[in-house]
Amino acid sequence: MWVYNTASAGTIPNNVTPGLYYNDGTKWVMMSVANDLPKLGDIKSSILTTDHDGWYTLNGRNISTLPLSIQNNATGLGFVSQLPNTSDRILKGKNNVELIAATGGASTYNLTQANIPAYTMTGTTTSTGAHTHNYVNIGNTSWNHNAGTLPATLFVTPLESRTTQAAGDHSHTITVSSGGSGTAISQYPKHMSVQYFIYLGK
Repeated sequence: MWVYNTASAGTIPNNVTPGLYYNDGTKWVMMSVANDLPKLGDIKSSILTTDHDGWYTLNGRNISTLPLSIQNNATGLGFVSQLPNTSDRILKGKNNVELIAATGGASTYNLTQANIPAYTMTGTTTSTGAHTHNYVNIGNTSWNHNAGTLPATLFVTPLESRTTQAAGDHSHTITVSSGGSGTAISQYPKHMSVQYFIYLGK
């Protein structure tokens, strides 16, 4: 027996939407002339920007703003109070611990010390700094004027050239500035903006 259903009713996965059905002996099965008819919960991207043909924009709206039958379908998919908001987001497959429609990530990120390869930046000058100084002893000339008739005696200290001991080795420690400003790095690849929709039935 075939019937044409005009209502949207029931809860997933036992819900029905308008269309032609046949009974397989245990349940009503929707007949389709195509295998690509949308199912509740399907998500698509489009250049359209408004709701159409059972597809509703994923814009974070309150479920209470949807038609009553659509509210039931949304609740059956697990959305309690709001539809997910895909504004400025890309879609990713969930892992084993994530919930469906969970959000995360950021459009930018900042490098931390842990992101930088391990390295040590040092710098010192060479220690060669020993040197000497030369000086000249200019000497001294003096007279001893003896008493009486003895002739005066001349004392002369000759000129001398001497060198100081070598000393003065030293080093300098330098500090190198990174010159960075901590500007966040954008994670956006080249892209084209579209609108995401979820199929909640007609």
